[in-house]
Amino acid sequence: MSSGRVAKATLLLNAEKYILQHGLLDLTLTGLAAGIGSNRRMLLYHFGSLDELVRASIGGILERRDLTKQLAALLSTDEGLIARLDNAWAHLADPSQEAWHRIFFAQVGLAVEDPETHASFLERSRAGFPGLIETTLVSASVEDARSLALSISAVWSGLELALLAGEAREDLAEAHHRSVCALLGENL
Repeated sequence: MSSGRVAKATLLLNAEKYILQHGLLDLTLTGLAAGIGSNRRMLLYHFGSLDELVRASIGGILERRDLTKQLAALLSTDEGLIARLDNAWAHLADPSQEAWHRIFFAQVGLAVEDPETHASFLERSRAGFPGLIETTLVSASVEDARSLALSISAVWSGLELALLAGEAREDLAEAHHRSVCALLGENL
Protein backbone atom coordinates (compact mmCIF):
# COMPACT_ATOMS: atom_id res chain seq x y z
CA MET A 1 0.00 0.00 0.00
CA SER A 2 1.46 3.37 -0.95
CA SER A 3 2.16 6.01 1.68
CA GLY A 4 -0.71 8.13 0.29
CA ARG A 5 -3.16 5.29 0.78
CA VAL A 6 -1.82 4.62 4.26
CA ALA A 7 -2.20 8.30 5.15
CA LYS A 8 -5.76 8.36 3.81
CA ALA A 9 -6.67 5.15 5.65
CA THR A 10 -5.20 6.54 8.88
CA LEU A 11 -7.08 9.81 8.49
CA LEU A 12 -10.28 7.89 7.83
CA LEU A 13 -9.89 5.70 10.93
CA ASN A 14 -9.15 8.77 13.04
CA ALA A 15 -12.18 10.56 11.59
CA GLU A 16 -14.36 7.54 12.40
CA LYS A 17 -13.18 7.55 16.01
CA TYR A 18 -13.79 11.30 16.27
CA ILE A 19 -17.30 11.02 14.80
CA LEU A 20 -18.17 8.12 17.10
CA GLN A 21 -17.06 10.14 20.10
CA HIS A 22 -18.43 13.57 19.12
CA GLY A 23 -21.25 12.83 16.68
CA LEU A 24 -22.17 14.75 13.55
CA LEU A 25 -23.99 17.73 15.01
CA ASP A 26 -22.06 20.95 14.34
CA LEU A 27 -19.22 18.99 12.71
CA THR A 28 -16.89 21.23 10.73
CA LEU A 29 -13.88 20.40 8.63
CA THR A 30 -11.71 22.65 10.81
CA GLY A 31 -12.94 21.07 14.05
CA LEU A 32 -12.56 17.55 12.71
CA ALA A 33 -9.07 18.26 11.41
CA ALA A 34 -7.99 19.71 14.76
CA GLY A 35 -9.64 16.83 16.62
CA ILE A 36 -7.68 14.20 14.71
CA GLY A 37 -4.36 16.04 14.61
CA SER A 38 -4.49 17.00 10.95
CA ASN A 39 -5.42 20.08 8.95
CA ARG A 40 -8.14 21.13 6.52
CA ARG A 41 -5.86 21.01 3.50
CA MET A 42 -4.84 17.40 4.12
CA LEU A 43 -8.45 16.28 4.58
CA LEU A 44 -9.56 18.08 1.43
CA TYR A 45 -6.66 16.58 -0.53
CA HIS A 46 -7.64 13.03 0.43
CA PHE A 47 -11.44 13.30 0.56
CA GLY A 48 -12.44 16.33 -1.50
CA SER A 49 -15.00 17.69 0.95
CA LEU A 50 -16.35 17.31 4.46
CA ASP A 51 -19.40 15.51 3.02
CA GLU A 52 -17.23 12.90 1.30
CA LEU A 53 -15.16 12.38 4.45
CA VAL A 54 -18.30 12.00 6.57
CA ARG A 55 -19.83 9.59 4.03
CA ALA A 56 -16.67 7.46 4.02
CA SER A 57 -16.42 7.58 7.82
CA ILE A 58 -20.01 6.54 8.38
CA GLY A 59 -19.64 3.75 5.86
CA GLY A 60 -16.54 2.50 7.65
CA ILE A 61 -18.17 2.70 11.07
CA LEU A 62 -21.24 0.79 9.97
CA GLU A 63 -19.25 -1.86 8.10
CA ARG A 64 -16.73 -2.53 10.86
CA ARG A 65 -19.34 -2.71 13.57
CA ASP A 66 -21.65 -5.03 11.72
CA LEU A 67 -24.33 -5.84 14.24
CA THR A 68 -25.91 -8.28 11.84
CA LYS A 69 -23.12 -10.82 12.41
CA GLN A 70 -23.32 -10.41 16.17
CA LEU A 71 -27.09 -10.72 16.15
CA ALA A 72 -26.95 -13.77 13.87
CA ALA A 73 -24.95 -15.60 16.53
CA LEU A 74 -27.45 -14.68 19.24
CA LEU A 75 -30.40 -15.68 17.08
CA SER A 76 -28.97 -19.08 16.18
CA THR A 77 -28.63 -20.53 19.69
CA ASP A 78 -30.68 -23.46 20.98
CA GLU A 79 -32.86 -21.26 23.19
CA GLY A 80 -36.54 -20.69 22.48
CA LEU A 81 -37.49 -18.17 19.81
CA ILE A 82 -38.73 -15.48 22.20
CA ALA A 83 -35.58 -15.80 24.35
CA ARG A 84 -33.36 -15.49 21.26
CA LEU A 85 -35.19 -12.37 20.11
CA ASP A 86 -35.02 -10.90 23.63
CA ASN A 87 -31.27 -11.64 23.76
CA ALA A 88 -30.79 -9.96 20.39
CA TRP A 89 -32.65 -6.89 21.62
CA ALA A 90 -30.55 -6.85 24.82
CA HIS A 91 -27.44 -6.79 22.64
CA LEU A 92 -28.83 -3.95 20.54
CA ALA A 93 -29.72 -2.01 23.69
CA ASP A 94 -26.31 -2.49 25.31
CA PRO A 95 -24.73 0.88 26.17
CA SER A 96 -21.68 -0.02 24.07
CA GLN A 97 -23.89 0.15 20.96
CA GLU A 98 -25.18 3.69 21.55
CA ALA A 99 -22.67 5.45 19.32
CA TRP A 100 -23.43 2.98 16.52
CA HIS A 101 -27.17 3.73 16.84
CA ARG A 102 -26.54 7.50 16.68
CA ILE A 103 -24.43 7.13 13.54
CA PHE A 104 -26.85 4.66 11.94
CA PHE A 105 -29.87 6.93 12.41
CA ALA A 106 -27.87 9.96 11.27
CA GLN A 107 -27.09 8.02 8.10
CA VAL A 108 -30.76 7.08 7.73
CA GLY A 109 -31.60 10.78 7.86
CA LEU A 110 -29.07 11.57 5.15
CA ALA A 111 -30.27 8.67 3.02
CA VAL A 112 -33.91 9.70 3.24
CA GLU A 113 -32.97 13.21 2.12
CA ASP A 114 -30.93 11.94 -0.83
CA PRO A 115 -32.00 8.36 -1.66
CA GLU A 116 -30.18 8.24 -4.99
CA THR A 117 -26.80 8.96 -3.44
CA HIS A 118 -27.43 6.54 -0.59
CA ALA A 119 -29.25 3.79 -2.52
CA SER A 120 -26.84 1.03 -1.47
CA PHE A 121 -27.15 1.99 2.21
CA LEU A 122 -30.93 1.94 1.98
CA GLU A 123 -30.85 -1.43 0.24
CA ARG A 124 -28.57 -2.92 2.92
CA SER A 125 -30.79 -1.45 5.64
CA ARG A 126 -33.93 -2.97 4.15
CA ALA A 127 -32.22 -6.36 3.89
CA GLY A 128 -30.21 -6.37 7.15
CA PHE A 129 -32.27 -6.88 10.29
CA PRO A 130 -35.47 -7.97 8.49
CA GLY A 131 -33.56 -10.62 6.54
CA LEU A 132 -31.82 -11.89 9.64
CA ILE A 133 -35.06 -12.05 11.60
CA GLU A 134 -36.85 -13.73 8.70
CA THR A 135 -34.17 -16.43 8.56
CA THR A 136 -34.60 -16.99 12.30
CA LEU A 137 -38.38 -17.22 12.00
CA VAL A 138 -38.21 -19.60 9.03
CA SER A 139 -35.82 -21.87 10.95
CA ALA A 140 -38.37 -21.91 13.78
CA SER A 141 -41.13 -22.85 11.29
CA VAL A 142 -43.07 -19.63 11.91
CA GLU A 143 -45.73 -18.91 9.30
CA ASP A 144 -45.74 -15.56 7.49
CA ALA A 145 -42.09 -15.11 8.43
CA ARG A 146 -41.45 -12.18 6.05
CA SER A 147 -44.28 -10.04 7.38
CA LEU A 148 -43.46 -10.85 11.00
CA ALA A 149 -39.77 -10.13 10.38
CA LEU A 150 -40.64 -6.67 9.06
CA SER A 151 -42.84 -6.09 12.11
CA ILE A 152 -40.16 -7.16 14.58
CA SER A 153 -37.55 -5.09 12.75
CA ALA A 154 -39.89 -2.08 13.00
CA VAL A 155 -40.25 -2.73 16.73
CA TRP A 156 -36.46 -2.77 17.04
CA SER A 157 -36.13 0.52 15.14
CA GLY A 158 -38.74 2.21 17.28
CA LEU A 159 -37.18 0.93 20.48
CA GLU A 160 -33.72 2.02 19.30
CA LEU A 161 -35.04 5.56 18.80
CA ALA A 162 -36.72 5.47 22.22
CA LEU A 163 -33.41 4.31 23.71
CA LEU A 164 -31.57 7.21 22.09
CA ALA A 165 -34.26 9.56 23.41
CA GLY A 166 -33.51 8.41 26.96
CA GLU A 167 -36.08 5.73 27.76
CA ALA A 168 -34.93 3.27 30.42
CA ARG A 169 -33.38 0.07 29.07
CA GLU A 170 -35.43 -2.05 31.48
CA ASP A 171 -38.69 -0.51 30.26
CA LEU A 172 -37.68 -1.03 26.65
CA ALA A 173 -36.71 -4.65 27.34
CA GLU A 174 -40.20 -5.22 28.74
CA ALA A 175 -41.77 -3.43 25.76
CA HIS A 176 -39.71 -5.59 23.41
CA HIS A 177 -40.75 -8.80 25.15
CA ARG A 178 -44.44 -7.85 25.12
CA SER A 179 -44.31 -6.77 21.47
CA VAL A 180 -42.57 -9.93 20.27
CA CYS A 181 -44.93 -12.15 22.28
CA ALA A 182 -47.94 -10.33 20.82
CA LEU A 183 -46.62 -10.52 17.26
CA LEU A 184 -45.86 -14.22 17.57
CA GLY A 185 -49.14 -15.00 19.34
CA GLU A 186 -47.45 -16.09 22.58
CA ASN A 187 -48.98 -15.58 26.01
CA LEU A 188 -47.00 -13.54 28.50
